[in-house]
Amino acid sequence: MTKPMAGWPGLLITLLRRSCKVSRYLIGPILALGLLAVGPRPGPAVASPVGEWTLVQSWSGVQSSLTTPPVEVATPQWRVLITSEPVNPGPGANPTIDVTVYQLNGADRTRLSTIQADPAGRTERMQTGAGPYLLSINAHSTQWTVRVEALQ
Repeated sequence: MTKPMAGWPGLLITLLRRSCKVSRYLIGPILALGLLAVGPRPGPAVASPVGEWTLVQSWSGVQSSLTTPPVEVATPQWRVLITSEPVNPGPGANPTIDVTVYQLNGADRTRLSTIQADPAGRTERMQTGAGPYLLSINAHSTQWTVRVEALQ
C-alpha cells in the first residue's frame, strides 16, 4: 500500500478512490481540472490614463542616429510615441529603430529603458516621473518620427 499524499490533493484522491471507485487513470485528469478550478484568476483590468496627450518635443529623420537635447517633462505621466516606415526595402535591408530613454541628474544620466520599435508602424511606451530626460535614437533603413507627449 502506498503512503497517502498530504494536503487537499491527497484528500481528494483518497475520497475519489473510496467513494466513487474511480479508476486510477481518471484521477490525474480530475485532479488537473480541480487545480484549474481553483487556480489564479486574472487581475483587474488596468485603466488607461485619463486626460489629453500634449506634445512636449518631436524629432524626425531618415536612416539616421540622433541624441536629443535635454527634454523637460513637467507632468508625472508621459510617453514616447514612435512612428516609422521602411525606406529602401530591397533585398538585404534590415529596417530597425531603437530609442533609449535616459533620465538626467545634473551631468549624470541614467538609462531607464530601450524601446525596440516596430520599423513599419507605431510604437508607444509609457513613462513616469517629471524631470529632465534625453533620448538616443538609432535608425537604419527607416523614416521615423519620435514624439515625447505629456498627459495633461
